[in-house]
Amino acid sequence: MINKKKSNIDCFQILHTISVSAFLLSSSVSACVNSQTQYGIRAVIKGFLKSTEVEDNPQSNHNHPLHLQASDIPGVALIPMKLTGPENYGVWSRSMRLALLVKNKLGFVDGTCVKSSYKGDLAVRWERCDAVVLSWISAAVAPELMTSIVYASSSKKIWNDFRERFDKSNLTRIFHLWKEISVLSQGTDSVTAYYSKMRDLWDEMDVMVPSPSCDCVESSSHAEHVKQQRLL
Repeated sequence: MINKKKSNIDCFQILHTISVSAFLLSSSVSACVNSQTQYGIRAVIKGFLKSTEVEDNPQSNHNHPLHLQASDIPGVALIPMKLTGPENYGVWSRSMRLALLVKNKLGFVDGTCVKSSYKGDLAVRWERCDAVVLSWISAAVAPELMTSIVYASSSKKIWNDFRERFDKSNLTRIFHLWKEISVLSQGTDSVTAYYSKMRDLWDEMDVMVPSPSCDCVESSSHAEHVKQQRLL
């Protein structure tokens, strides 16, 4: 009877020991999993913060608007023409916009990259970039327009100034374009030379008078009308 009772006590102790061991093992595994989860979360947060820091750093992020490439030399002519006045403002502004877009500096003249968005060292870097953009504009204007640029406080200001001064005279340029197109003839030119001259005039006309971009019936009839004009 005593042996049977002792046997029951031993079994109880064994079961208790097994239960405690299982609990400790479960706690250990849970702690390990939680530790790995926390480590993973910390790694993700650290990686996110590092990527954010890289994106905000103009020196390491080549797509940052304040990043200057080694080829971004002040005073370099980005386009092969100079602004002289209303007679070539349309083509000049289009060419300069494309050149600045390639340089990732279009925001300095269209107002999407402003100094107020940056603080401290980045604000100083913005001023440096804006000065470079201003020098690119000065390299693409006629000498008689240089005075306006010298006293300009920013590239956006001089860009808007040129638009206000010269963009209002587009009707005059459109009239002259129509006149040049109507009197243009092949003469002694080759077919290639004649076609190039005609294409240049129509390309400038497309810049001055953009066609509607929608697919409505009215736009389709207008596009067909322009197409017939070019065949005349």
